[in-house]
Amino acid sequence: MDFPIEILAGVGTGLAGFFFKSQTNAMDNIKQLAELEMKKQMTADQLATSAGKRSNPKARKVLAYMIVGTFIVGLLVWAIIGIWQPDTVVSLVNSAPQKSFLWGLIKWGGGDVVTEARGFVLPPWTGWVISIVVGFFFGTGAAKPAR
Repeated sequence: MDFPIEILAGVGTGLAGFFFKSQTNAMDNIKQLAELEMKKQMTADQLATSAGKRSNPKARKVLAYMIVGTFIVGLLVWAIIGIWQPDTVVSLVNSAPQKSFLWGLIKWGGGDVVTEARGFVLPPWTGWVISIVVGFFFGTGAAKPAR
């Protein structure tokens, strides 16, 4: 089968034109997406800047210091009471997990376990509260817009 050179040239240039036009369209799409992302980022920056202007960093710091200070003072008062009254018994109630055997057919354990202690006792949630307050304090500082 013998094709004339004009047909081969026409098909070849048609394919080349299609390829170049599709590349141009792809680049235009990427450019439009980049422009949309830039607009979106500019809007987010403007919102963050306006929020930073509305907020009062001194009030936020005072509030954080009050929360941390109250917690620390509360622990110190609790410790002083525990030192002055060492005969005071503190009861800690924890839930024990229920154990089972044979896919839950035989069960044992569980219920409440009462532990008695004397003096200064920190409940298990103390560390969680401290980490939450410290995380909040440093998180609000990290979210401030750059000036």
